[in-house]
Amino acid sequence: MSPLSMHPGTFEASPWDGQAFWDAPIGIAFLDEGLRYLRINKMLAAMNGLPPELHIGRSIQEVLPAIPPAVVESLEHVLATGQPIFNSVLTRWAAPRPSEAQHFLAHYYPVRNEAGALIALGTAVQDITGWRRAEMARDRSEARFRALVLATAQVVWTTDAHGELVEESPTWRAFTGQTPQQSLGSGWVDAIHPEDRTRARSAWRQAVHHRELYTVEYRLRRPDGSYTPTLARGAPVHNADGSILEWIGTNTDISASHRAREEHARLLGELQQAVRIRDEFLTVAAHELRTPLTTLGLRLQSLGNDARGWPGAQLARRALEQLEVMRRQVKRLTTLVNSLVDVTHLSEGRLQLELESVELCTVVREITVRLADEAARAGCTVKLEANCEVPGRWDRLRLEQALVHLLSNALKYGAGRPIHIHVMKGEQKARLTVRDEGIGIAPEHLPRVFDRFERGVSERHYGGLGLGLYMTRRSIEAMGGTVSVESKPGEGALFTVELPLRPPEEEGRP
Repeated sequence: MSPLSMHPGTFEASPWDGQAFWDAPIGIAFLDEGLRYLRINKMLAAMNGLPPELHIGRSIQEVLPAIPPAVVESLEHVLATGQPIFNSVLTRWAAPRPSEAQHFLAHYYPVRNEAGALIALGTAVQDITGWRRAEMARDRSEARFRALVLATAQVVWTTDAHGELVEESPTWRAFTGQTPQQSLGSGWVDAIHPEDRTRARSAWRQAVHHRELYTVEYRLRRPDGSYTPTLARGAPVHNADGSILEWIGTNTDISASHRAREEHARLLGELQQAVRIRDEFLTVAAHELRTPLTTLGLRLQSLGNDARGWPGAQLARRALEQLEVMRRQVKRLTTLVNSLVDVTHLSEGRLQLELESVELCTVVREITVRLADEAARAGCTVKLEANCEVPGRWDRLRLEQALVHLLSNALKYGAGRPIHIHVMKGEQKARLTVRDEGIGIAPEHLPRVFDRFERGVSERHYGGLGLGLYMTRRSIEAMGGTVSVESKPGEGALFTVELPLRPPEEEGRP
């Protein structure tokens, strides 16, 4: 389209020559059909960096050599069509510091006289550098926030002022598997564990109503259907007038904290249990050590009285009887002390084995004979089935100690009833069982009868330090074997020991 004809002679009487034009807060200029300046106010002149008088009669390209071609094209388009162009954003870069760019909002429009004839081309330019920089800063902030949301391990969400989820949260979707349609509004509550929903919803409504911080723990469903404990926090974002614009919040995975809390509770429970066991042990140990000492003292006192009043032959017989009782008490004290020393070695990992060739049936018979008097006092008959040779390489002392503990345990809790011992040989293992017909063990005590200082019954009714079965298990396991128990209350107990015929480190040797 050819350019419109102008009537420049009619422009001299333009009312734009007044003070309002000159002092206008935006830049204004009028150009002729050659894009030469006819009028310019001081604001636009300042934007161009030249005095107003240096603009008049010069083309826009002469005044601004670096002007973008798009500006000239826009101006020529207005001349050709008579149609204005509004809201064109221009950027002028300040070399060599691009960060100091200036931004302008320009409008180009035809100026006509009363007859409708085109008399000039008008331009209005506004410096929007401050606004544009604020807008760009906001865009950068939003982009940074979105990047942070995507990069963070937390779930980040926003709601409207009424607490309704109106915008999808990518991290919520990734964490819970909910689609936007499922989570928007109050649908997010459906991802909370059913047992936690009422509490979480109530806390959220209270926070929104009272315009206060929102903090609550609840479990969130994962895409696989499992639930993860989270800490939800939310805070209101206010408008300038103090009203709430929106809410922003996070859900933090606190499963590690929960595990640490549970572990702390477990350790605290174990510590309390250990203190209880220690106190019980000290009470029992004091009682167990005091009993033989008291007996020894009484026997020594009685022997002294006898020595002063009895004839020689009667005194000798009496002394032998008293000495036998004292020998048993000294043996008992020695056993108690040795048990404490052995437990210390076991706790410190200093249990040393002296392996040698041992025949198990022979050892069992010797232990049965050694405890014959104890069995008689308990009113028990010991029935032994050991009709074959069962040779192996074991620590004889530790093996004897384990057998003594098992048989003594059977005599203690099966007093007055038979004790059954059975020894047999397998292809690679020796098997020993000790069964009594006594009071048995309650199911809740079975898992811990081999623990240190533990016992299946009250120490007030049965003596002992609660170390025999613990030392038995540790000794048997040190030799590569196992020991287990089967029992029901009132039906006795069956202890089973299995030992490899050769220790693991010697397997495969010729």
